[in-house]
Amino acid sequence: MVPPLLIEQSTPIREAITNLFMYNLRAIFVVDEQKMLIGTLNQKDLLRGSLTTSNDQTPVAVCMTRLANVVTVTPEMNILEVAQLMIQHDTEALAVVDQKNSRKIIGKITKSRILAYIVEQAKATELNR
Repeated sequence: MVPPLLIEQSTPIREAITNLFMYNLRAIFVVDEQKMLIGTLNQKDLLRGSLTTSNDQTPVAVCMTRLANVVTVTPEMNILEVAQLMIQHDTEALAVVDQKNSRKIIGKITKSRILAYIVEQAKATELNR
């Protein structure tokens, strides 16, 4: 798990696009004023939003994936469960939320982090042979 990039729903689409590419992210998580998860943005969302609106002033709320359609995980889940959800939902990153509050985002997990973990474990197994 790594820290997520959080933005508010009023953030202009252009700013979100800049952040996505500047930090080489797969997803940005959209929060309300209380910093609670309300949606996500991925490259497809932002491309769709930038092609259909004026991205200098239009807020990301227009193109984000809303909470009802957002898949999240908790820190207690094992790596295989998380990877299975990513494959099932064809996503590059998932929000990690507090087990007691499914809107309180505490991190994110990405396919590349999972792959790095698998490689690390495989190397450790090889060394212990």
